[in-house]
Amino acid sequence: MTPRNDSPAQSRNAIESDENLVGRILRARVLKTWNDHCDLLLIDPETGREYKRHGRLYQHDSLAWKSTALFAHLPEYAASTALHPVELASVYVTRLREDGHEKLWYVHERWGHKDPWATLALEDGDVVSGTVRREIRAHSSGQISGYLVQLDDGLVLTQGGEVQEPTVLQPDIEVFLPVEELPWYDGSLGQVPSSTEMTRKTLVKGDRVQAVLINIVRPPQHPQASIIRLINYRDARSAAWQTSRESSARVRFHLFFHGQVDKEDVLMPRHPLLHGLRLLLVDDDESTLSAYADLYRLNGAQVETVLVVRDRFSEACDRVAGLVSESDFDLVMVDNNLPGKGLGERLVELVGRRLAVSDTTASRFLLLTANPRDAYSTNPQRERLVRLGVVGLLRRPLSHENLRDLLAGERRWEDTPPPVSTLPEQAGPTLGASRTANVSPHALLSEIAQLPQVRFAMLLRIDPELAASDCSGTGQVPFVKADLKAVLADTELHLLASGRTDSLSLKAHEAGNVELRASAGEPARWLSFSIDGEVWIFGVGYARDWDPQPYLRWWQHALTGSLAERSWVEWAHHSSNFVELGMAHEGLCHEVFNLRNRVHGLLDEAAIRLDKPVNDTKELAALLNKLREAHLETLGLAEHLLQGLSYRKRYVFLPAARESILGIVSAECESNNLRLDIGEVPPIALPIPSAALVLPTVNLALNAAKHHYRQDNRYVSIIFDINRDSGRLYIDVRDNGPGLTVAARARLWQAGRSTAPTFEERHGMGLWLSRRLAEEAGGSLECIESWRFLGSHFRLSFPIEL
Repeated sequence: MTPRNDSPAQSRNAIESDENLVGRILRARVLKTWNDHCDLLLIDPETGREYKRHGRLYQHDSLAWKSTALFAHLPEYAASTALHPVELASVYVTRLREDGHEKLWYVHERWGHKDPWATLALEDGDVVSGTVRREIRAHSSGQISGYLVQLDDGLVLTQGGEVQEPTVLQPDIEVFLPVEELPWYDGSLGQVPSSTEMTRKTLVKGDRVQAVLINIVRPPQHPQASIIRLINYRDARSAAWQTSRESSARVRFHLFFHGQVDKEDVLMPRHPLLHGLRLLLVDDDESTLSAYADLYRLNGAQVETVLVVRDRFSEACDRVAGLVSESDFDLVMVDNNLPGKGLGERLVELVGRRLAVSDTTASRFLLLTANPRDAYSTNPQRERLVRLGVVGLLRRPLSHENLRDLLAGERRWEDTPPPVSTLPEQAGPTLGASRTANVSPHALLSEIAQLPQVRFAMLLRIDPELAASDCSGTGQVPFVKADLKAVLADTELHLLASGRTDSLSLKAHEAGNVELRASAGEPARWLSFSIDGEVWIFGVGYARDWDPQPYLRWWQHALTGSLAERSWVEWAHHSSNFVELGMAHEGLCHEVFNLRNRVHGLLDEAAIRLDKPVNDTKELAALLNKLREAHLETLGLAEHLLQGLSYRKRYVFLPAARESILGIVSAECESNNLRLDIGEVPPIALPIPSAALVLPTVNLALNAAKHHYRQDNRYVSIIFDINRDSGRLYIDVRDNGPGLTVAARARLWQAGRSTAPTFEERHGMGLWLSRRLAEEAGGSLECIESWRFLGSHFRLSFPIEL
């Protein structure tokens, strides 16, 4: 590491005393600026005298802690000169470094501007949340003793996960999470492991955690927190939490249906949304007419339809007039673009004339259009439509709120005209990485290292889960994979891994970063680049009198292409297995039905022969009965699977969808010792494919079973809920599993990426496909929250439209 400039000479007015400065707020002047920290001259704010012992400020403790630029590149922390002194107004002294090197005061700039310790509102038992910033190791053994967690800007929670009352904000501090307060590797929570070789679970920088405070202390120590104790508390309350969530969902469903709640303990609505209503649908598209008729019938309405055929418009008018005169419809819903624009309005006018002749009271008509531009009407148009008996002109799909107001006797119109859409500028061609077919990354490194000026060539993939990192190289490599963790800690390689910079240029005879060179006095270059969200690092060591700059980008380009091709090959392999298994599964289901008659015939023949059983045939008869029962159960499963395949394009009816989800997930949960809590649903049908709701929900629940790390008290809950303000259905899937690591969060929605424990389960298609299905149906799938060792919360959301 190279400082920006040398420090000025020590002042003769320096304070020599060894007084304790911890907790003091001082002034400071920058002496040296490094890549991620700076050294300071500490100054007494009252006397102006300088302390002999210097201070050190790391970027993560500065006012610029969220900046991605290197400390050395930030002008407000540039090293001071005689003409341009750089001073910091306030720094808070946290501790004195006592590790055998030159003694330094460690300081915290943000605390100097706003001291969190003066009015600390935290108490033991509060639940705090934050991000792991770094690990702490014991000086004697070098083993990890715990982790420092930077608290979020937000509210402190109760142990049950609710917001504190009165509201308490998390201060800008770190808490210490000892390794003794993490679960064991097998998921057990006791103080004694199940075996002597068992170790604790680990965390990495960037992991998101929640923990309960167990000991409030002040600098130079950190408040201590525990994840184990929070897990135990929530385990004890999981059943009560589930009941509370389901009860709240029932209340909101009741409000959505009826608009009011007389008591807190309400029942889930039993009647469909349009129970008892009579609707007449008029359209010129047969498939659209049939689909909407099915949708409204699923929601409980009695539906009649009229198909308008081109060149037979008058017959359709007569048909509508006849039905309206014979039956009392709550609403007549007419497509406004019957086979021509505005013909729906014309049909309403002609029907009104026919009804007037027969002295029949006209029904309430609603005009619908799929084109947002055609849905907006001016005031003169609305007045004319009202005179014709039209109660609204709206666009499809129809919101539940609009339909509810119309059925209550109100009129509904589109409030604002649609925005004028502008064609986006045509995107220019993009240049992707070229594919280096049939050339492995290692082979490319070997070719690079064969140049006489090159000492070594290395390629790294730095993963927060270091066990999964890649490290390969040829030539006089300065380190191997086993040394990677130590190299990250002792050199500036971590700046590349964290994205703080994209290149390191190590000059000959430059101090520091010895582990990144072929030998102490030789130069090296290290570059980082990204492929599918993963950070790769390419390093090359070379002779002092040679410049590799003209070759670097060519080498990086070739390596990128080779890595991308390897990634696609692996993805294709996993995906083909996944698809082939699915196709084989479907084919086997059909094959079961093809063999059904033959097997039934054999069983019937055997039963006839055993019609008069004797003693030695009783056991055989019992076995045949068991065989028949097992066979019928197999057929039931096949029927269920084929029914699920047929639901791929059907509209979803929530009670049927719930039964499908339960039928698929319950067996898997039972085999994995996982408690399944699935909430009630109202009788609502939505105009989305059943697969868009069922498949993502099933996938999320099965992921919880597949990735769970604990041995007992394992659960996954599925709660169906409604947000009345947005008019959307929420499906919340929660579990108390391991939560997502920082690496898993980074590639959560990438196709072909999986962290399943076994190779056979690593398809990496579930979340990607689930999100695509939800989005194509007008919905969404997102990860609401995920906490390490506490679990994850995913939410599916769909609009409630008709």
